[in-house]
Amino acid sequence: MKSFQTTYQSEEAAGFLKKTWEADYQTNGLISGIFVGSEPVWATNMKRALAINFQMKKESGTYGNYEVSQLIN
Repeated sequence: MKSFQTTYQSEEAAGFLKKTWEADYQTNGLISGIFVGSEPVWATNMKRALAINFQMKKESGTYGNYEVSQLIN
């Protein structure tokens, strides 16, 4: 059986996703905005979707208020 490798990304598209960007956090841990360079809207939307996963909002529960943190290895 032959092994086939396909890709749906162009090198140009991958380059946009590799560019650095910043997320600006509010005091409550929610993201107020992201800062990107000159890039297509689709690349900015991908980074915005990723940024949502890194919000660090404070939550209240049965035992009081606490910060939610994420450890990424």
